[in-house]
Amino acid sequence: MVLVPDYIDIRYTLTDRYGVDSPEPNDQLESITGVITMQVADGEAQPIGELSLARIDLWEHDLDLFEVLDAESSEWAAYWPALDEVAGDGVDFRHILICDRVQISEQARGQQIGLHALARAIRTWGEGALVVLFASPTDGEERDPEQLRAARA
Repeated sequence: MVLVPDYIDIRYTLTDRYGVDSPEPNDQLESITGVITMQVADGEAQPIGELSLARIDLWEHDLDLFEVLDAESSEWAAYWPALDEVAGDGVDFRHILICDRVQISEQARGQQIGLHALARAIRTWGEGALVVLFASPTDGEERDPEQLRAARA
């Protein structure tokens, strides 16, 4: 059964670790999670997905961006070459917003809800930020290169 929503809502939880006196590099980021809900007709709002973001303040004193990325996730370390290149161009951003994951339940897929939720999250959390993400399905299925290109598109 495909669910068609009347409206979408996202409830965010922010773990703000700025200013925490910690030797861990990834304690220099804000972890943002969101629960995506929808309401169908006059029913109760029901959860249909989640998203995960992180925001790094580039103006933090003694920030080693590569260490922060690598400490949080080996996947995030792959952002480093592009971020280093942009930083070398003299672009001055306040934050980096990492769009890590968007997961939508199977019955709510095919209606661009994930894209809508991600766009709204970027508008909410991305002001003054350089936004980075890998566009890729994460459903665990093995895909050949042509399928992967189509899925990323």
